[in-house]
Amino acid sequence: AVLRSVADYAPDYITIIDPELRLQFSNRPLRGIAPAELVGRPIAEFAIGPVDELHAQVRRVLASGVSLRHEGTVTLADGRERCFENRFGPILSG
Repeated sequence: AVLRSVADYAPDYITIIDPELRLQFSNRPLRGIAPAELVGRPIAEFAIGPVDELHAQVRRVLASGVSLRHEGTVTLADGRERCFENRFGPILSG
């Protein structure tokens, strides 16, 4: 219950991605899709920026167990640019 409260009130998106690169949890809607409906969907559907780069980053974290931070820029359909930051970290058991 405590972790769920933290996720619910966090200002950032928090997601859990499995080794098959599918969403297993999101603390808020992505592109208008409710969190419960996101489970099992490929992260490529929600990528901001190059999908191959996103997949490589997630795989690197899953393989190494080491977190990473990535900043990027994406051009929207209307020509505006948006900056974004992703932080990826493993879920460690133990």
